Amino acid sequence: KQWYQRRVAITAGDYASSFIFEAKKPEWCKSLPFDEYGPDLRDQIRIREGHREAKREERLKNEKEELQNIVAEAEEERERYQTERKNAINNYRNALDAQTQQPPFRLPLNEPDGFVFGKFDLTPEKMLEIRKRAKRVQEHQMSCINFNLKREAEERENRIKYEQEVLEKTKKKKVPTATLR
Repeated sequence: KQWYQRRVAITAGDYASSFIFEAKKPEWCKSLPFDEYGPDLRDQIRIREGHREAKREERLKNEKEELQNIVAEAEEERERYQTERKNAINNYRNALDAQTQQPPFRLPLNEPDGFVFGKFDLTPEKMLEIRKRAKRVQEHQMSCINFNLKREAEERENRIKYEQEVLEKTKKKKVPTATLR
């Protein structure tokens, strides 16, 4: 008898191809001659175990490389962070040194009003000046309020005129079309 062999790929990832015997005639003997196909199967098992071992070693090697890459990236990130922090601290120190060596320009202090130091600090001239200044501020505020009120009234009138014009135009357009129907 002649034995036929063929390879069939098994879909599971760890398995290699396997020998499958084709269907035999009904008078085929149920006991299979192990001597004929046994060595081939032993070789196949050895090859399969070799593939599994190679895949496992490759996976472990890849995981080890990946961990080394992650550690290296973390170290680089930490060094970068430390250098950026050192640069920021140095810039801040330089800015503080510049401020202490060259103080900013200071405006002269205002002359105090009587409200801070008491009524005895006021002279009649200073009191008159304060009253004039308060009156000017009040007049300015009132003029601003009046100006804003006038502007709002004009805007309202213009908007009403525009709306009336638009209404008249639409009425003129609709009246001829309504008579045609």
